[in-house]
Amino acid sequence: MLQTNIPAGDRVVADDIILMPEHERELSGLLLRVFQETLALAGPTTLDSISQTVAVMHRCVTATLAPELRSHNARLATIARLPGEVLCKIWELLPIDDRVAISHVCSFWRSLAINTLGLWTELDFHTSVHDDSCNCSACSKQGTRSALNRDWIPGRTNLGVFRNVLSRSGLLPLTVGAEFRIDATPFGHARDLAKCLQPHLHRLEILSFHVQSPGDLAWFFDGLSSPFPKLRELRCTSPNEQHFDYRYITLPDLPHAETVIVQGAVVAVNWSKIQLPLIRHLHWRCQNDDDILRALTACPKLESLTIEMALTRSTASSATHDLIHAHISRSQIRDVTVLYARGWMGSSVLPIVHVPSLRRLHMQFSGPSHPSGFAIFQDLGDDIHLCMTVRNMMDLVTATDSAGMCRSIQYHINAAHFSLWKYISHSAVTSLAFSVREWSDVRTHMPVLSSVHSAALSVSSDAILLVSHISKLQQTTPAPLPGLETLLLSSTKNLKEDGPSARPVPVAYVKAILTSLKGSAARIDKLALDGILLDGDRKELGDLIVRIVE
Repeated sequence: MLQTNIPAGDRVVADDIILMPEHERELSGLLLRVFQETLALAGPTTLDSISQTVAVMHRCVTATLAPELRSHNARLATIARLPGEVLCKIWELLPIDDRVAISHVCSFWRSLAINTLGLWTELDFHTSVHDDSCNCSACSKQGTRSALNRDWIPGRTNLGVFRNVLSRSGLLPLTVGAEFRIDATPFGHARDLAKCLQPHLHRLEILSFHVQSPGDLAWFFDGLSSPFPKLRELRCTSPNEQHFDYRYITLPDLPHAETVIVQGAVVAVNWSKIQLPLIRHLHWRCQNDDDILRALTACPKLESLTIEMALTRSTASSATHDLIHAHISRSQIRDVTVLYARGWMGSSVLPIVHVPSLRRLHMQFSGPSHPSGFAIFQDLGDDIHLCMTVRNMMDLVTATDSAGMCRSIQYHINAAHFSLWKYISHSAVTSLAFSVREWSDVRTHMPVLSSVHSAALSVSSDAILLVSHISKLQQTTPAPLPGLETLLLSSTKNLKEDGPSARPVPVAYVKAILTSLKGSAARIDKLALDGILLDGDRKELGDLIVRIVE
């Protein structure tokens, strides 16, 4: 009788399976013949010889049926759960280490995984190898290697798995992500990665790097001897965004690349040895003014440009600046972002990128901002939407006109608001957006904007901030928005700030906001509330608001 490990109460009762009479006679006769011949070869018949013969026959039958049982079990288990197409879609979400692991579950899964070429077209490589002399920032900060995060265990790398699965995708296009998790990764690992990819470069379409050291990226490209004929996207990022040590990298030929992002100030591109004829989106660290001109020359079809400024002083001539400005003016570039600009660059870098044809221009100042930086607003047309907010602990001013032209500046010093208004047409501003925290600080320096008819304010429900803002808002100043008709108050939805203890916004606070915007004697047509609960008697707002919409 067959035995199972399933508890009696959990067994599925099925109809008895009975052998056909002819099969039963055939099996019985075969077993009896084998049994008798085996006993005859064993010599004298004893109880031990009979028991051993039965055991040998049992093992033989079990070994013969085992492969068939495994195959049937695998098929039944899969059929009873998910089809192969669904399983593969799930497996695509796993890192390659886990994709390899699922191929060892059963023969059906292994066959499905290995024969599904698309499952191996997106691969991730990582390494965080430490040796006894490792002096990376992670080890020195933690003190002992035993205190490191589990991802930084010495020898933790999937290089072997990565190498073995590269060929499983056949001739399909490849997407590869590589992460170097420490800043002292031995250069051999970058070169090993290059060696693994060398036979597959003709299939590589997307390559992304996260590096801690410029050497990791430089060693990788130094280890390659072939171009990337089909690469469409190259992304290289580093956490040391404002670090001023750098190393040049020489990229291989990228005849079909459309996006190249080298983000973080640890690496710079050697533009004297590269051509990118089809590139549309470029992000890199600029070492000098000539770098900008060489990059523009190497990328004739550029549409979006992001520059990380590493200049300590301007060394280029005015003729170089004129060439850059002319190149941008006649090119297809419609979006320019300048990161980590210094105050003095307002008079040097700004003129070369401030081109009227640009749909979007963003300047991020890393030091004290120069007032001339706000000159980028001067070419905007009528009906300007002006937004003042905070992003990444920096003040951000964005202006967009009715034609869709967008200009924005990000900086550290609030006082820069004072010089904003001489660079933007007061009569053109028709709508405003800002946080109440920002408004309470800048309202006393804002001119009268009589053309503003709508405004949107984000409000925090923190009780301490509310009291502080009310006192500031109640200061007597000329009403800056006399023509205001519609006001939207929305919650900041900041869980860290508001959290579960968030309170409704007092009616007195809303009244203080209204009077600070338009004055105590004027009314607005509509107050819209988004995620705001009012606390108090709404009748107090009757003399200021025609209707409230929630």
